[in-house]
Amino acid sequence: MDFGLVATAINIGLNSTRSIYLFDLLSIWSVYLTNILCDQSAEVNTTVEGMTGSFSLAPDGTVSRLNWFMNFYKGLGHQHEWIGNWSSVGDFHFEPAKLRTPTDQVLKSELNVNVFRVVTL
Repeated sequence: MDFGLVATAINIGLNSTRSIYLFDLLSIWSVYLTNILCDQSAEVNTTVEGMTGSFSLAPDGTVSRLNWFMNFYKGLGHQHEWIGNWSSVGDFHFEPAKLRTPTDQVLKSELNVNVFRVVTL
């Protein structure tokens, strides 16, 4: 399970749920910080898209979550495959499991992906 697009998270270097939540918080804070440091006269009243959903930023400094979403993946890292999603707006989808046909070619490719160590005494 992962939030947002896993390829984006990998490219940015986000490798845990905690880091993704921190990324969202920093995305929100940077909007207010830019407004304060650049002494902009316009009040913050915008929507920010994060890795876990959308956030509404108000002029008084409050932040409210508009929605959330998460994607489900099979596999890890760069060898992932999207298999479903779930969101607060009612989206829910899972791909049906693919029939596995363990041919010699498939078995050899799976063995080449995994590392096996054989120790003899």
